Amino acid sequence: MKLKKILLPFLILILTNTLIQGQKKDLLQTEDLAFLKQMVKDVMDSSRIYPNQIISDNFGPNQTGGILIRPGGRNSYPAFWIRDYAMSIQSGFVTQEEQKHMLLLTAKTPSDEFKFTKWGSFIPKGVVADHIRLQRKN
Repeated sequence: MKLKKILLPFLILILTNTLIQGQKKDLLQTEDLAFLKQMVKDVMDSSRIYPNQIISDNFGPNQTGGILIRPGGRNSYPAFWIRDYAMSIQSGFVTQEEQKHMLLLTAKTPSDEFKFTKWGSFIPKGVVADHIRLQRKN
């Protein structure tokens, strides 16, 4: 009797899952998926900052030696954010060469001491930057 009580919920779960799998349909139509993939590709392409590219009159060129990816693809945003880099990898539109450059660039940024910024923020020793800004023009 105990065995039946234990096995019955598992059998119901397996049967329900089997029935659902048999009725499974694609969430998006092929054309809709193609449209969304193209949109992601376009956003990723416009989000790249190429070596020596100047994206704003207020900031200098990308002097990191490789491609950076900025949030949103707007020409006015002068920073590479680690969070956006990490999320962009899932898109499938970031090459291994681009990934390697951004990862190595990030790895070069650990703080070597505890410090406070002029705005009062605290930066612990050993943490990597959350973003890397292009140099501001003087």
